Amino acid sequence: MPITSFSPIVVVTPGGTITTPGTTTAPAIPRNFTPSPEDRYVSFVIELMNDATDADVTRAENKINQVLSTKLSGYFPELFFFESNIRTKHLEWIKSKKIPKNIYIKKELYKDIFSKFKTKKFPRLQFTLTRLFPGSETDFKSSKKFGLHKFLLLTIPIFERQFEARTTANKLYAKLFDASYELKKIANIQSVNPSTQFKRYDLLSTSSDDVNTLPKNWMHTSMNSVTLPAGINGNGVVVGHPDSGWTPHPNLNFTNVSSNPSSINYDLTKDWNVFNDANTAEESLDSIAITHFHGTSTGSMIVGNGRRNNVNELAGIAPGAKIISVRTIAELDTGVVLIGDTDVARAVWYEIQQNVDVISLSVGGYPAPALECVIAHAVYNNIIVCAAAGQFWPFIVFPAAYPECIAVGASNNASTPWSSCVKDSKIAISAPGEKIWSAYWDDASPNRHSIIEGKGNGCSFATALVAGTAALWLQRYGKQTLMNELQGRATLQELYIKHVQNTATVPTGWNTSESGAGIINVARLLDTTTLPNRNTFVGQSWNNWRRRTAEEILYIIYENTDPVVIRERLQNMNARNNFEQIGQEFINLILGIEQGFEDFKVAAESAVNDAEDAVKEFIDDVEDAASDVVNTILGWLP
Repeated sequence: MPITSFSPIVVVTPGGTITTPGTTTAPAIPRNFTPSPEDRYVSFVIELMNDATDADVTRAENKINQVLSTKLSGYFPELFFFESNIRTKHLEWIKSKKIPKNIYIKKELYKDIFSKFKTKKFPRLQFTLTRLFPGSETDFKSSKKFGLHKFLLLTIPIFERQFEARTTANKLYAKLFDASYELKKIANIQSVNPSTQFKRYDLLSTSSDDVNTLPKNWMHTSMNSVTLPAGINGNGVVVGHPDSGWTPHPNLNFTNVSSNPSSINYDLTKDWNVFNDANTAEESLDSIAITHFHGTSTGSMIVGNGRRNNVNELAGIAPGAKIISVRTIAELDTGVVLIGDTDVARAVWYEIQQNVDVISLSVGGYPAPALECVIAHAVYNNIIVCAAAGQFWPFIVFPAAYPECIAVGASNNASTPWSSCVKDSKIAISAPGEKIWSAYWDDASPNRHSIIEGKGNGCSFATALVAGTAALWLQRYGKQTLMNELQGRATLQELYIKHVQNTATVPTGWNTSESGAGIINVARLLDTTTLPNRNTFVGQSWNNWRRRTAEEILYIIYENTDPVVIRERLQNMNARNNFEQIGQEFINLILGIEQGFEDFKVAAESAVNDAEDAVKEFIDDVEDAASDVVNTILGWLP
């Protein structure tokens, strides 16, 4: 389908001649635009079809360069004005927060660039194509089984905000999807998706202004974890913690705060910042994000150093565990939280490479093929992965929605589900997540100081508690011992969640079909008489594992809606036959547009007589934010 929104600078005629329709000026730097360290480049996740050897990657790189030089030249015209060291200049720009002069326009290069086009000698544009999961090409821990080596990351040194400035906010990703469809036409490319950030829903923990009069150890009372077997504290177990990073809070055992922060619970030789590839995940105490110190708060659920039998102290569930922190959540200067599917996938891969035993994901958002594959790889390699089910969303968020994850819901001190937690059959277990005491900072200047506050609500806290409990479980029963006994018939995660569900507390009136098997009961879980028989325990078969299609993901999102009816409604939108081509964008539209999820649900559940109007209402919601390709394929354009 033709893409008309951005006319190309360079046009290839049907006869093969390359012409230039005229001089194009690079977009000006937006006024008052000062990028923060976490501002992002435009990037795409590309999935190849075959074994993705280095030669295949090189061929793809050459073809991508050609497409960027011609069909997509109007989308990213800055590429033609970049100096050879533009990426270095951008990094300097980010670091100094000063806009350089004449960073884009090099008019003297026009004649030379376009003369080369006429002979099909395309300039090498300043983009990078790297493996999204570096090291997977060596089949690290059977990574090829999950196709991780086929995922590439195309990064174009143009800030997303710069791209947004020349379109409109709600069309930003639509235009990037248009570009992805052109890239997908390249031979040997199976899928291309823009690297997406989630901005619509409240994805993380929330803060309440209500006064919390509950004791600081009520979570342990609820989980029956006030008293543990002697010596069981998570010692020797490593928990991967992709979040907003850490701060030198004393509850996390940080010392030497002013000079050289360190903690017995944090391996600071391995923590990492996804955004700038820095070897520290420390979060600035000057952070203005609406969820600042989120990683500190969830970290205190795992390793907080209080006494669990003291009503005035905050104690983590596994204070002897070690944490490898990855800064995966960032914010703009406006305080907007940014969580990217690619960032989370890269963080999970990094944690796998560090040989963690448990991964605690107090994040969530849209589905993404790369994220699904890397989490499956982690679980296959006997890493226990816990993820937040979500709140305020009308459905369970991803990656918790993937069956490979342990989806965690939130409960309260009354042993009932937190009212704002999503209700879904895929939730495996719940843990305290309302009116939670956690490590935080009073950041009122100039008297900033560490505090323990009780305003937290969210599945984030519950997830960290279940992940921390997994550390206790692995120490109690021995990771290698369990693996030896299972002999590959099941993963550790499958055994853990079965044990957790069998020993859970099920309060009166608890709905196990929407809030999990109950509330995790740590004492019963660590009672050796309750451990399932490993000699007969059998989990799923991984022999024919494959990632889910876009249509299957849609059924996960709308689990209570008849798939047959969904297919009929997609057919009514002219979408069914093209769904695997445009499915990821379609799902993003549903999740990212106001009323998109709700109106598609109405359309899918409407009686035959009402379905046509419901479908039309849904299309009216999303067509203005859809890419030109989707609008054209589905016939939504007049």
